[in-house]
Amino acid sequence: MKQLAVIVLLLALAGGAYYVLRQELEKNPAVLLDSSPAAEQVEMRPARMAVAPGVVEPVSEERRLGFEVNGVVHEVMVTEGQPVTQGALLATLRDEEQRAALAAAEAEAAAAQAEYDKLIRGARPAEKSEAWAAVRSARAIRDQALKEAKRREQLAAQKHIAPEEADRAWKDYRVAAEQYEEARQRFVLVEDMFRKEDIAKASFQLQSATARVREAEAALAKTRLRATVSGTVLRVNRKAGEVFSLFYDSPVITIGNIATLNVRVEVDEKDVARVRAGQPAYVVADAYGDTRFEGTVTRVELVMGKKHTRTGDPAEHMDRRVREVLVTLRGTPPLVSGLRVDAYIDTGTTRAQAAETTRGAQQP
Repeated sequence: MKQLAVIVLLLALAGGAYYVLRQELEKNPAVLLDSSPAAEQVEMRPARMAVAPGVVEPVSEERRLGFEVNGVVHEVMVTEGQPVTQGALLATLRDEEQRAALAAAEAEAAAAQAEYDKLIRGARPAEKSEAWAAVRSARAIRDQALKEAKRREQLAAQKHIAPEEADRAWKDYRVAAEQYEEARQRFVLVEDMFRKEDIAKASFQLQSATARVREAEAALAKTRLRATVSGTVLRVNRKAGEVFSLFYDSPVITIGNIATLNVRVEVDEKDVARVRAGQPAYVVADAYGDTRFEGTVTRVELVMGKKHTRTGDPAEHMDRRVREVLVTLRGTPPLVSGLRVDAYIDTGTTRAQAAETTRGAQQP
């Protein structure tokens, strides 16, 4: 009997406590937070607030940079925390093979250029002068042979010489005429030494050699790692002498623009209809107690995705679908990239207010 009385008493106390709590919640509509220890320090939140876990990241996102080819790291030019500008050289691979290939390609291109220039210019002036002199000499010999043949023909007609001598003179003239024609053809060939087909072939060979130079330059450029954005070096993962492989998912250097910080928030599917760009928000982190870092929702993804951020709660369901939301923080808060935080988004803001807030956040 005593045990039954105790049970009845406990039930009565539980019912009374539930009634009192319900009355209190009706007066002040709020719910308890259970997302993380940081969230527990903020004891209650208004019902219009959407709470979700997030991770701090640079406004440019973290850029995990690696080489385009496998190789051995030759030199790393930067250190963690160092500011860099877009295009700055960060690291290099050993490049002996690439440099040799480039030198060979440049030599082939130079030879092709010389051959093409020779065809375009034609024969040298000395060659042309020599060929013209041969034409003039052959022409003089031909003219002299013609005069001699005519003179002997007249003498033969007057019977001063035998007809055979006149025939020999005409034969000498024909030989001289043929030699003159050969000299003239040789001069024409020297004057216009190369055919259009030869010049076109040389042009194509030059283009091919030039393309091989560009290919070798591109191969050499792949041994250089450059910054894709201006920002700060967040992490250096490789040292000189270490092997880099495309088959191993590990960047050489990670950089990001931390002048402005974003928080990538994973909003639960039950709250996605209430969250939109322009709404005010703030985040809290375990390391900073109840300090609030104010911001604005600047982007809402168009698709749902898998949950990636873990809060550390054993009862957390990782199979829930979430919608990623970007919250841009104001000023320069002392948060670091990769820090896990809890975000509070004021979903009670009207669409007009949200649009005005978004315009204000986008202004420099």
